[in-house]
Amino acid sequence: MNQQALTHRHFLFFPHVQLVLGRVGAAVHDLFQCRLYWFRDRGVAQALSSLAAGSSVEQASLGAGIPERTLEHYLEALRQLGMGTFSAQRMAVEGYRPGLLRSKAEKHLLTRPGGRVTIEVSDRCVYSCEFCTSNNLRTLEACSCGVWPKTNENAPIERVRDAIEQLNYIGVDQLIVRGGEPMLEQGRLWGVLEAAAGLGMRCEMHCTGFAVDEAAARRLAPLGMHVTLVMAGEEREAFDKGVGVPGAYDGLVKAIGHLASAGVAFSGKIPASPEDVEQACATADWAMAQGATGVEFIWHGPKKWTPLQFQSAMGPRAAADMSVDMEEFIRNGQCHTCFDHSCFISMDGKITQCVGLRQALGDLHMADMGTVLLDRRIEEASAGVARYQVPACTECEFRVACTGCLVRTIQLRGSALSRHAACNYTPETATWSV
Repeated sequence: MNQQALTHRHFLFFPHVQLVLGRVGAAVHDLFQCRLYWFRDRGVAQALSSLAAGSSVEQASLGAGIPERTLEHYLEALRQLGMGTFSAQRMAVEGYRPGLLRSKAEKHLLTRPGGRVTIEVSDRCVYSCEFCTSNNLRTLEACSCGVWPKTNENAPIERVRDAIEQLNYIGVDQLIVRGGEPMLEQGRLWGVLEAAAGLGMRCEMHCTGFAVDEAAARRLAPLGMHVTLVMAGEEREAFDKGVGVPGAYDGLVKAIGHLASAGVAFSGKIPASPEDVEQACATADWAMAQGATGVEFIWHGPKKWTPLQFQSAMGPRAAADMSVDMEEFIRNGQCHTCFDHSCFISMDGKITQCVGLRQALGDLHMADMGTVLLDRRIEEASAGVARYQVPACTECEFRVACTGCLVRTIQLRGSALSRHAACNYTPETATWSV
């Protein structure tokens, strides 16, 4: 394609492609392929933005002060990647607008239906792990696996069951139970699980495998359960040392056998350190060999790490780490990623947006879940903390791909309105610090 042929022609980005402009650079998201293409040159970023607004190739290159041949080179690459096409007609593409994006997603049935409620049924655990996310601030996510002692009496189980029913009435269709160790509070555990299963909700339990014997596995099976197990290593000695409990490995292997025999699906939560990624990968292989349907990693570092060490070791290191699919893009454009269609009820009845946040929006001792929902407390508390709304991030081209933990940001940066605790990117200069 020669330069003369391109004069006065336009470039149309396809609907599954989203261009997000930053202070200097631009991110072009392919939401079907979960790919991202980063342009760190200010002129090219400006030209792409002009093209999306309907300017011709010639107009965009002139306005951005870059050679038309340079722009032609990038556009041809995007065309070959299936992200757009040249057109003789002016066709403006709407810029990134979160509210409009949500309405379009709903029209095309692309939003995630339902929602989830996480309920803490125990404030005790049988393990003593270095990676416990409630007392080690050097874990990437505050909610992965931890124990938060209660500050009040247990919420009445009737109030908890009523909360499940009220949430299900407005569309919440998934229940996650966790602790501590849920099996230490079996009365509350079975009451909560059976209430949710009776409403047709999908149920998941995060646990260590403690007390999951043959009888427990058989009781879990008809509830349509999925169990997520802490798997701290593929070898007995390393596992027992990692969780601080002799015999824990053998107990987990027995629990896996009981779950498999009862037909209960399970996956693994695996502690992972940037200093020993190979060990985490070996454990993941072992988990899959045991029959796990999948694994997730609990990224952590030593408690002695400074916030800067945490940021450097845990954060994304390149634009390639910031790719998202369509659902993630839509969700991040509405709210902080963890708050989407989600709430949490602690053992002592506190209602918050997530496990790691302990500032109560409601208390089941004082009022039922219906009151909290009618007052829109959860929605109001979640407003304004999506990355594109945070002042420190409004000029970052990766703002709708960022999934940094809000709790860790508050703890390590001092404010929910700061760049997230593991951010290694500076949008003012379009540079990565690692």
